[in-house]
This record gives sequence, C-alpha cells and structure tokens, in this order.
Amino acid sequence: MRIKLILIPLFLLLSCSDKSSQQLQTSPNNESVIKYYGYINRIFERDSLKFIEVDLVKILTGDSAIVEAKNLGKAEYEITNKGDTIWFDPNDYFIYNFKKDSLQFQLDVDCRIIIWLSDQTTDFKLTQRQVEDSDSLRYFLQPNKVFEIFFSRNKIDSLKEFWTP
Repeated sequence: MRIKLILIPLFLLLSCSDKSSQQLQTSPNNESVIKYYGYINRIFERDSLKFIEVDLVKILTGDSAIVEAKNLGKAEYEITNKGDTIWFDPNDYFIYNFKKDSLQFQLDVDCRIIIWLSDQTTDFKLTQRQVEDSDSLRYFLQPNKVFEIFFSRNKIDSLKEFWTP
C-alpha cells in the first residue's frame, strides 16, 4: 500500500456515502470542522510533529449496508421454507475500507482523544476515557477499530473511537 501525504484541498475533495460522508460542522469558536471515519494504522513523528496514518472507511447501515456487503461477498443469507433468499448483515452495519492508499495527517498539539472502555463484566458497561496524548493512544490501537476523525485548521483536532458492539 502506498502512503501519501495529501494537502487539504485534495482531502476536502474526498467523498463517501452514509456515515462516512464528510460532515461539515462548526466548532464553538466558529471554525469549520470536518468529520471522517477511519482506521488508525500507526502514529509517528516527523520533524518534531505528530502524525497518524489512516485508512478512511465508509460506515453503512440499513439496506445500503446489505447491498455493499452483498456486492463484496460479505453478506449473510437465509433461505426461507418457501425458497426465498433473505440477505442480511449480522451487525446491522457494514464497514468498508474504500481507499487503497493510507493517508497521513498531522495531529494538533492539543488533539483530544476519546476511547471507549468496557468493564468486561457480564454487563459490559461502557465508559468514555480521554487519552492523555498520542503516545498513550498506541496502547489502545487495534486492527479494525474505527475512529471519528475531526479535522480543522489543517490538522486533526480530535479523535474519538466509534463504538461498534
């Protein structure tokens, strides 16, 4: 997989569908904030600045999740007593890594990082935890863990783990 460092204009041209589509928001200080979803592959430092390498993903739900999963051969199905085929996605959502190349983005010095923790009892009660810095985030990174990526001022402002049951 080739790794590219892209510029903001190119980043803003990326388009997706469903929950993966870029969502323009406004921060409390009236700055534009763009939200994406992605897998964080690694965290690294270059010229004393922190960067993350990300694979952007689509998060699909409902019929669009079933259609995409079916097209990729990842949907499940049941055959009824009448012989009809019912297609479904067991999680009611489908995460699709649509970009073949990883992208690199600079982390803001004050980047806010939120993850979900489970008490791992039979209740699996969830709590949010703010991670102190990007170095501490390394401990929580796992393959296929999706993060919401909030981007403003040409940097990543915050990362928030996207909870999937």
